[in-house]
Amino acid sequence: MTAPTDYTVPVLVHVPRPIYRMLAATARRHDVSVGALVVEVVRRALEVRSVRRGRDFWTVADDEVLRALHAAGLSGPQIAERMERSNTTIMRHRDRLGLTPHFSGRPRKASS
Repeated sequence: MTAPTDYTVPVLVHVPRPIYRMLAATARRHDVSVGALVVEVVRRALEVRSVRRGRDFWTVADDEVLRALHAAGLSGPQIAERMERSNTTIMRHRDRLGLTPHFSGRPRKASS
């Protein structure tokens, strides 16, 4: 692991003491600074996230798209497909926005 030679944005990170001790021990074993180790850990985490999810964080624009598709009467799975997100993600944000679910598929049984 090599230390980065140029920083474009300085970042202040508050790390709990036990985690810092673990980072410091790892940095000593690899003969690097704790800062370089933190930069590498963050870089790798972001790479994994981008490969795994293929998308960035949920945005305000995503809220607006969700609201529009919901208003058009699409169900959660239909919205998930259109937005290329998981159904769980859509349900979580739909609930957060206070939108009621639309159901598709078989009609419900009439209660007797």
